[in-house]
Amino acid sequence: METVEFVTSEDWSVNELRVFFHQLNILYNRLFVIENLTKATNVKLSTILDRSLSRIAEEKILSIDFIEIHSPARFSFKGVDKIIGQIRGLIKDFWYKNKMEKQKMELDIQRQRTKNEVEMSCANMELLKMQISIMKEAGIHEDEIRENIKKLINPLEKLSSIGQAKGIRLIEKEKQT
Repeated sequence: METVEFVTSEDWSVNELRVFFHQLNILYNRLFVIENLTKATNVKLSTILDRSLSRIAEEKILSIDFIEIHSPARFSFKGVDKIIGQIRGLIKDFWYKNKMEKQKMELDIQRQRTKNEVEMSCANMELLKMQISIMKEAGIHEDEIRENIKKLINPLEKLSSIGQAKGIRLIEKEKQT
C-alpha cells in the first residue's frame, strides 16, 4: 500500500473536512474500479462508477494513515499503489494549473479562464485516455463512456477547489518499499 499526504494551515469546518475526504474517496474508488474492468464486467459503466465503493475489497479501500489537527494540519491516506500514484499525479497537475491560473489572472482574467480550461483538459487528458482505453478494452461502449467520464472529473475538480481555497499542499515522499 502506498500513501498520499497533504498539509494545510487554514482553518477548516467539519463539513469542509468531510467534503474533502469524501471527494478524495470518490476519486480513489472510481479510479480503482476502472483500473480493474474486464470484458467479463457485464454491468453498465454508470452503475460501476456510482457503486464503486461496494466493488472494492476491504483490504484495498482508501484508509486513513494519520491525521494531525493543528497548524499546519496533515492528512495521510493509504491505498493501492497504482491508484494512489494516479491520484498524486492528477492532484499535482490540477493544483499546479490552478496555482498558475491565480498568478496569471491579474494579467487578463477572461483570457486566462479560457486558456485554463484548455490546460486542465490537456492535463487530465492523459489519465482520461488511459482510463478510457481500459474501459474500451473491457467492452464498454463509447456512448456509455462519454456519458460517465464526468464522474471522474467532478471529484477532481471539487478536490482542486477545496485545495486552492484551503491552501492544501501535496507532500512529496519517496516511495517506501
